[in-house]
This record gives sequence, structure tokens and C-alpha cells, in this order.
Amino acid sequence: MVAARYVEVNYVRAKVVGSGICVQNGIIHQVDHILGIPGRSVYQEIAHNPSLRQDALTHTPVVGLGEQSRA
Repeated sequence: MVAARYVEVNYVRAKVVGSGICVQNGIIHQVDHILGIPGRSVYQEIAHNPSLRQDALTHTPVVGLGEQSRA
């Protein structure tokens, strides 16, 4: 019998119910619980973390990104 595997993120423990699922851009693992609810939208996270901005590579500032998060 194979022992159950668990993962813990932000004090939430989830059982791995499927692993090594190949997808186009990598491998995913299926768990039985939501590991966390994001505190910010994708737009807010990008605005908060400049290293996530594609425009940061060209040193072009992203203008008005915060406004899009309210749409």
C-alpha cells in the first residue's frame, strides 16, 4: 500500500489525489482542497510586483494598470 502524500500551504493541508499529470507547459498535481484564496487580483499582483511585468524587461513603465483591476 502506498502512503498518502500531503502538501501544506498557508496553514491549509491537502491530500495529493493525482500526480504527474502531463500538460503542455509542465506537470500538475491534483489536490483535494483549495490551498489558499488569493489576496489580490492578477492585475493587482502585477502592479505590486514589477518583476512580473513583461514591460519591465524593456524598462517601460506600465501606466494605469491599477485601474484595470477595477473593471
